[in-house]
Amino acid sequence: MNLNKICMSFLLLVTYLNSGVVLAQSEESLYGTNQVYFEPSLSNGELKSCALVYQAVQPDHRYKNGKPILIVGNIGVSSFNSDLIYMFKIGIKDLDSQESQQLASPNFAYLQVGSKTTVKFQQKSMDGDNGFRLIAFQFNESSSKFITEMIDSGMVTIGFNRSKNGLDVLVPIDLRVSETTYSESSVIRKRSDVATNGFTDCYLKLIKQTLTHANKQP
Repeated sequence: MNLNKICMSFLLLVTYLNSGVVLAQSEESLYGTNQVYFEPSLSNGELKSCALVYQAVQPDHRYKNGKPILIVGNIGVSSFNSDLIYMFKIGIKDLDSQESQQLASPNFAYLQVGSKTTVKFQQKSMDGDNGFRLIAFQFNESSSKFITEMIDSGMVTIGFNRSKNGLDVLVPIDLRVSETTYSESSVIRKRSDVATNGFTDCYLKLIKQTLTHANKQP
């Protein structure tokens, strides 16, 4: 994920917050998903990971008295030593503060699709670069079904808290929002299946590649 893009997005969003753009939860609101795009990673020409990079704005009624926050990160799958691991990356920025562009990592974060959640998945959480929190989920039947349902529905909810045992902030992410444009008084979201289709094709290729590598091992 490009930190310069995040910083530019932050400055743009602050500008529109100050311009009086609609903040209520609606299709024309700044609140909601701003962008999701597909991003593969390669090493020496070999596919290593597939990710959906997301960006959303949400009012934080739990910790910031309803003030707006920017949520950025990605959801994807990576190949490590002939194994697959699901990855979830999240960073938070308070949009009411212009003092720093540094992201903050949550205390705890998870994903939710319908009645399914990653809360009880076998996982490892760690601090990442530039203020991100990284969470790795074990690749198994439950996590695979979760990712499949997420892609099929085109929606996922991110939950997080900022302190131990703190209340959760829930952020719905529309995976079909490919771009958001701003006019003087409105927000227009464009939707497309390009990101989810690209992720699906990459995901299947990565599974096949990993199985091939595993079969070659003695």
